[in-house]
Amino acid sequence: MKYKLIIDKNADEEIIAIVHAPSSLTQRIEELAVVFLQNFKKQP
Repeated sequence: MKYKLIIDKNADEEIIAIVHAPSSLTQRIEELAVVFLQNFKKQP
C-alpha cells in the first residue's frame, strides 16, 4: 500500500483512493470525508 499526502494551500481539497476492493480502511476514509464535509458546510 502506498500513502501520499500533498499539502497545497492553493488547491481544492480532494481525496482519491485507488483500491482493489472495499475494506474497513476505505469505509473509514469515506466516513471521515463525509464528517469533514458536513462540518465544513456549517462554517460561516
